[in-house]
Amino acid sequence: MTSRTLELDRYATPRLLPVRAALAVIVALAAVVGVGAASGGFFPTSFGWTSLAFAWLAAVTVVAAAPAWGTLDVIWAVTGTAFVCVALVSATWAGSAPGAVDGGLRALVYATGVGGVLALVRRGDLERWLAALVGGASAICFYALATRLFPGHFGAFNADSGYRLFVPIGYWNGLGIFAVIATLLAVGVAVLGRRPELRVIGGLAPAVLLPTLYYTFSRGSWAALFAGLVVGLAYSRRRERLFVGLLLLGALPALGVWLASRPAALTDRFTPLSDASHAGHRLALELALVAVAQAAVVAAYVFAGDRIAVPRGGVAALRLAVAIGLVVTLVAAIAHYGSPTHIAHRAYHSFTAPPTGGTNLNGRLFTFSSNGRTVLWRSAWNEFRAHPVVGDGAGSFQRWWYAHRTSGYQVQDAHNLYVQTLGELGIVGAVALALFLGVPLVAAVRARREPLAAAALAAYVAFLVHNIVDWDWQLPAVTLLALFAGAALVVAARRDPRPLGIPARAVVGGLAGVAAVIAFVGLIGNIALAKAEDAVASQNGGTAVAQAEKAHRWAPWSAEALRTLGEGEILAGDRAAGLADLRRAAAKDPGDWETWFDVASASSGAERARAVARVRALNPHGPELALLEKPPRTK
Repeated sequence: MTSRTLELDRYATPRLLPVRAALAVIVALAAVVGVGAASGGFFPTSFGWTSLAFAWLAAVTVVAAAPAWGTLDVIWAVTGTAFVCVALVSATWAGSAPGAVDGGLRALVYATGVGGVLALVRRGDLERWLAALVGGASAICFYALATRLFPGHFGAFNADSGYRLFVPIGYWNGLGIFAVIATLLAVGVAVLGRRPELRVIGGLAPAVLLPTLYYTFSRGSWAALFAGLVVGLAYSRRRERLFVGLLLLGALPALGVWLASRPAALTDRFTPLSDASHAGHRLALELALVAVAQAAVVAAYVFAGDRIAVPRGGVAALRLAVAIGLVVTLVAAIAHYGSPTHIAHRAYHSFTAPPTGGTNLNGRLFTFSSNGRTVLWRSAWNEFRAHPVVGDGAGSFQRWWYAHRTSGYQVQDAHNLYVQTLGELGIVGAVALALFLGVPLVAAVRARREPLAAAALAAYVAFLVHNIVDWDWQLPAVTLLALFAGAALVVAARRDPRPLGIPARAVVGGLAGVAAVIAFVGLIGNIALAKAEDAVASQNGGTAVAQAEKAHRWAPWSAEALRTLGEGEILAGDRAAGLADLRRAAAKDPGDWETWFDVASASSGAERARAVARVRALNPHGPELALLEKPPRTK
């Protein structure tokens, strides 16, 4: 930190600096744990309270603390706002207006999160900030791992679902990349940090994070971890220290992963609860012993390791050993698999091939099948070709997929953030997203003097890489953790920050206020809609009608509220009113096959035939058609 920065902070908020430092830790812990525990923030009901909290954080901090921002801070805040606007405005032309609004509200979570963090965190807070992120993520992963070690006591035991860790994030690959981001940050804090107590936290975390990652059986997450490590080592000015630290602090967590891979009762898809519980209890003891040993290694490394000087000859020998290891690995790979061209050819066919069967999840980690992702990517690309400039609206991919798929395979997302954004928001949205996600990468060029920037960049790059093969963007817990790492890069890149003047603070505060209003309206509407849908599922027509009417008042653009209102009225016995509201929903959102399905179910004659035709056009391979197209009776 420069003396100029210190002068600015003291001049602006001399009494608030300790409060801001403590608040930064609290915000990091609360955001990571709170959003992670709420099913990863996936559902629209989470968008409102999350963005509302961040908007208030940004507004209060800007007004009370007069933060000092650099150029990249301003650019990141502007690009985040621009992406939110593109997503929300796309509702005016979207094939699914409710989906576009939800997509915009999700983007609002990220934009307000970035704004709040930039307003709060200073360069002097970076190590505490990253350590708090590691602590919060470790708490989430500790609970996730407990559901495997003590399946009869934590979470819900459900071997038939695939038996991969997903609680509480809600998706195994999402939990996997969540653990990867935290692991990379943890290693950076432990090896490159300055405060001993925070370095100990970072060194201990992989003993929990890596076994959690393993039990997600997420191949993409392991690949992202490797990519992050390579980028972090290449970027860091202390790469020898980082590499040695990785070897010393990663050995025992790697042993924990090996121990986790051994019990068949914990790696088989259809393990009985009694067997899983017995194996989990034994593994818990083994991992506890590994954690105790890791604590001793970390303590020795943190408190004694820095006093040991590595001779130049040792550094040269280390570099030579790494080079020899890479050459031997390359030669062995070519000898076993063939030439690079042959390896690439085999890899492509494996990637496009269907997944292999088997109940042993260990074998899954060594397959290269994309599980049908290439078909989804091609579909998203076709959506882009049909709407190249502004796309078909945020959240429209699922509708496009249902209308154009050639099988009954059901998905909501294209499992690739970048091609899905092209399809949904066109070139305009893709450019806005690229600018928003690219700011931390630009900041990394200027932040290289900060040792911890290597860890933040590694974590952020791992997130960007994993988004090529999955839908992390739809999981705010994952995306926020990555953006918080990116924020560390932007903060570290502040070379000559200036306190925001009154006009700038008024603009930022005003935008935060607008965001808070949007978030509040979306929160009330989505809560009411969720209650109405739950009431329909439980066959409670009266409650469904009351809550759907409330949802419609707060979200008049939502066809889902009208559809749920119609379903509730039919349940309550008022079939005429229900059918009328279903017609209104279909007129507001004619691309929703579910609304047309409800219209067909509630109507008869020509109207029913038209509704069935719409369902067939919008979802031709949906199994629901069989419920509307009953075969004629035979004598």
